[in-house]
Amino acid sequence: MKPYCPFQNVFKNLKLDSKLLRQILFYITIVSSYSSFSQSKSDFKSLDSLILRLNNHSKKTETGNETVQYYAAMFYTNATIYGYNSKEAKHYLIKCEAKIDSFGYGLGFAWDAFQDGTINDKTTNYSITITEHMLPLIYGYENKVVHKRRILHMIDAFKKFPLADTMKQGDCIAYSDHANDIVGCVHNTNISCAKFIERLKKSGLADKSLKKLQERIIQREINSFLEKDTSYYYWDKDSILCDQNHLSSTALQMFDIPNPILKRIALLLNEKIHKHKEKNVKSLIGQCAILSIDDKHYEEMYKVVNELLDKRSDYLDFDDYRFDNPMVSASINYYFCLLREKWVKEIKKQKL
Repeated sequence: MKPYCPFQNVFKNLKLDSKLLRQILFYITIVSSYSSFSQSKSDFKSLDSLILRLNNHSKKTETGNETVQYYAAMFYTNATIYGYNSKEAKHYLIKCEAKIDSFGYGLGFAWDAFQDGTINDKTTNYSITITEHMLPLIYGYENKVVHKRRILHMIDAFKKFPLADTMKQGDCIAYSDHANDIVGCVHNTNISCAKFIERLKKSGLADKSLKKLQERIIQREINSFLEKDTSYYYWDKDSILCDQNHLSSTALQMFDIPNPILKRIALLLNEKIHKHKEKNVKSLIGQCAILSIDDKHYEEMYKVVNELLDKRSDYLDFDDYRFDNPMVSASINYYFCLLREKWVKEIKKQKL
């Protein structure tokens, strides 16, 4: 019996050649099959144990003045462990909101984003911070612990980002709201903007202008995919292929948007990354991120992270991406928490 593809009627309205159409149908059939898995109690037990270990590791390495990105990740992790209304989760939510009120959606310190001699001040807002790193605030809003005005504040800040360039094959949102950074498209950041709008749509907070913007962003990323390399340039102004960390982020954002062409690209990127795993901590963050696309590598990643916690792993630190950097361990844990949430949703579907 031929597998049913839920997107096949959509394709009738798309002008695609037959070869590409067959490829998309094949990959979407694979996507549909992912939802048929079931997790055992031992899987949950091992994952919960790892999440708790990582959370404790992050807390032990805190300096007391972490970034807003860290506090948002820790809010979600502690909400996963203890509940959204727990004192542990609210501790990090308060810190996250205090950072936003003081410095906006950025780093809290001056930074030369493109290493071109231009310095962004400490209150510069970065599009990746709002659209990816602050997603836990939307989760908190959906679970009634974050006020709606906080999300509307994020949306207002997002709408102020300029375009990164004037190219016509779709839109790209600039890396930051500073004039220094209107210098070409950074693709993982751009697709993150589309994913952010998708999440706002689910919460009923995306207006018509945002929905139209999402369509233009998606078109840009479809057009920018390097089919031959199964990759993207990290930045359009520099023809260097994207590293595994940021390429994984791109795949994860694409996979969560209901567009068949994006899903095909996401699966291709996922397959490439898992086939050619780079053994460094920077790449590890991405390898853990895409477990939410395909969790068949979960046990392998579980082992790697446990060995890092036990200080006996062959995964090496990479520049500032050190495992004892609390932002690094919190980022890895954030993606394990997303995986756990996916497992819970799959179990609920199976019980219906």
